[in-house]
Amino acid sequence: MASRRAALVAILLTSWAVAPDSALAQGSTGAMSQITADPGIDIDPVVTPDGRSVVYASSRSGLLELWMRPLDGGAVSQLTTSVNNSVDRNPSLLPDGSGVLFQSDRVGGVRNIWLLGLSTRSLTQVTNVADGASNPAASPDGGTVCFTRNYADGRLAVWMVRIDGTSPREVTVGFDCAWLPTGDRVVFARAEAAGSRTQRGGIWIADADGRNAREIVGGVDLYVRSPAVAPDGQVVVYTRYTQPFSSDIAEVPGGFMIREGILSGIWMATIGQVQTAPRQLIDATAFNSFAAFGPDGRRLLFTSTRSGSADLWGVSVQR
Repeated sequence: MASRRAALVAILLTSWAVAPDSALAQGSTGAMSQITADPGIDIDPVVTPDGRSVVYASSRSGLLELWMRPLDGGAVSQLTTSVNNSVDRNPSLLPDGSGVLFQSDRVGGVRNIWLLGLSTRSLTQVTNVADGASNPAASPDGGTVCFTRNYADGRLAVWMVRIDGTSPREVTVGFDCAWLPTGDRVVFARAEAAGSRTQRGGIWIADADGRNAREIVGGVDLYVRSPAVAPDGQVVVYTRYTQPFSSDIAEVPGGFMIREGILSGIWMATIGQVQTAPRQLIDATAFNSFAAFGPDGRRLLFTSTRSGSADLWGVSVQR
């Protein structure tokens, strides 16, 4: 059985840009293909700067850890090892490809931001907050990290910290930040919540110091998260849910799963002052989320349950 699954993965990797899909929004995307078929769930993909590999979180071992896989086929390699059943996820590669930021609750059960050196396998804790830090994103120059601060009372805020852990500061209300390629602005999600469930959300943009914040995408009964900016800085893709949500991932005996009943699609919006109507790239016929651009801006990787399990998929984008 293991050899058959390995053969299937090899076939998927070598054909990742050829399979059309009926769930594509008409006129918005090109060919779609499945990239992984691992046991468990595969989430949070990010493409290496050279475009050759994907780093992602996988529960293939029963625990959520970081893995790397060549996009043209080849052996998968484990990057992090869970400590005390810790959850390692949300990788963000440094611009030069030398390291990967990620969130982990490996110390004291509290989520913080860590940096893994890819050549040395050295591990450095970047943040040390008592209430939780998640969803890191490295700045284009690699010197600063934006992340989500998870306050004990449920509030979420975008924070910044230097890559060496110094100068932490709150920037604005919001979560799931992503940098523009100029390094002077960030895109993020913002939500109004009642209890633990998101009631209304939007995608926002602001200067890196939090000034000049404005909403890019918004509306009543809009449930969004996970923005990702194209390499040219002209558009942002994001996840849009069909209903309010509290969290995507559930821990179950023996592993993790996408919470049942969650349906979401992937949308695209322009970032410039002249706004065009957002358009849907991937229909919400399954759970589709955690989209990430490749370095050429013409491909997206994302997690989808369209095959019955949470795997990584790729799709070409027509802009």
